[in-house]
Amino acid sequence: HHLLLPLLSMLLQQLQQYNLLLSAVRHGNAGTLAVFAPRIPPFFARHLGFSLADLTDCRTFADLLRVLAGHPYFEAAAENIPAENRPVNLSSLESSLLLTFYRRTYALFEAAPRRYADARALTDVLVDGDNLQKLLRIRRLSPTLSPRLLPYGTLSEGTLAAYAALPYDRLVEQLRRSSYGRWLTGDLPPDFALRRMVYARCRADMRRLTSPPALLLCYMTLSRHRMDCLTTVLEGVRYQMDAADVMALLPV
Repeated sequence: HHLLLPLLSMLLQQLQQYNLLLSAVRHGNAGTLAVFAPRIPPFFARHLGFSLADLTDCRTFADLLRVLAGHPYFEAAAENIPAENRPVNLSSLESSLLLTFYRRTYALFEAAPRRYADARALTDVLVDGDNLQKLLRIRRLSPTLSPRLLPYGTLSEGTLAAYAALPYDRLVEQLRRSSYGRWLTGDLPPDFALRRMVYARCRADMRRLTSPPALLLCYMTLSRHRMDCLTTVLEGVRYQMDAADVMALLPV
């Protein structure tokens, strides 16, 4: 109980804050802030660290910064102030918010390393999966773009830099030789294969671990994957995709 509550409280608060801020900025970019009206349980709203009513009333990025004054996500937002009459760079903002999220999460792990050993090991795999998926997607589109990767996980800064310097085909070849290579088999695109790897790791850990914090992370990750699956299925129906093609995109 005393191990679970600090992690549960922090993760749920951070995820809710993260999603609310991204949603507000997306509405801002789309010019639809007038209809931005998030609804969350009152017990969450009390622990956001900012006023939900004030966030709903934001009409500019400057308004958002005022709402976030003194909040852990303030610096992440301040790094992404858009040029006048330009939209916010959502990809950059998401990377900044995610970096803050993991910085705070790893700080909790480091404050009690023995308590959170299993949770940290699982989080390392989640971060590796996120970094490698991002790198693969960007390299597939461009040989020169520099992705903003998370400085956590099992892969060192030097290893990530070496991977980032490779073109897509050579990157896939190198990853097949790595500890994650056993997941990169068959015809499935490598980034989707890594999503399935994360799903499989969480399912396995749910069966073998007894650490409450690690089990909480497994549960939350699997829940997000199920939501991703539902979103993919709904989008497939919306665009009248073949059922087999939709199934191939699911991380299960």
